[in-house]
Amino acid sequence: MARRQRESVASLLTSILGTIVFGVLLIAFLPAILAMSTRLAMTPEPSGVNWTPVDASTCLATSQNLRGWPDDKGGLVTRVAVGMSDDVKSARPLAAKAARDFAGRVSALHAPGAEKQLAVLETEFAQAAIAFGEPMTASEFRAEYRKIGRLSLALTTQCHAVGQWVQDHYKQ
Repeated sequence: MARRQRESVASLLTSILGTIVFGVLLIAFLPAILAMSTRLAMTPEPSGVNWTPVDASTCLATSQNLRGWPDDKGGLVTRVAVGMSDDVKSARPLAAKAARDFAGRVSALHAPGAEKQLAVLETEFAQAAIAFGEPMTASEFRAEYRKIGRLSLALTTQCHAVGQWVQDHYKQ
């Protein structure tokens, strides 16, 4: 009977020790596994397209050119959008003009590998110019502003993925 209890205690200790070791290994390697899986998920496949370093830098330059929306450097549009002001009535015309300006800017730009994201952003700028031209609440203003920010981030993310693909696959 005493032998069986010792075996049971030894089995329990082994089980606990194994769980602790597994937990430590999981904690140690989980961030690396997640980073690798994210990188693999975000890096586009070539789909028959062989991007070049010029494509990657063009795409990145385009995303950087559009990153500055609304280009008011902390002005009224940005203050209303981040909740520092509620003067939507004065900010709407400025935001509508900025959206029209950026829609025009987008139409002249190219983003190899991120054409879809660029087209969606161009459409959103045009729609935002119309939306900002109409009366809206502060919440609606902020939601429209955030939507442009999300789409701009999607373009930047895709352009970085194209750059990563070029680094991984372009042979010189």
